[in-house]
Amino acid sequence: MLAKLVIMQVKFLVGVFISKGLISKWYGTIWTTVTLTKLHLYNDIHVKFCELKSLEYNLPN
Repeated sequence: MLAKLVIMQVKFLVGVFISKGLISKWYGTIWTTVTLTKLHLYNDIHVKFCELKSLEYNLPN
């Protein structure tokens, strides 16, 4: 849920910047793609890390 909210926020901000003429459309598209890819990768890594941590705690001594 939070990830979807962040994605919507990023797209909205980039749209505002493009409409104000602060950044060009192609740069905005590339930046959005890169940022969302990084967020997606971060989310995947975070999930994997949490899974590893929970496995670590569940191992018998």
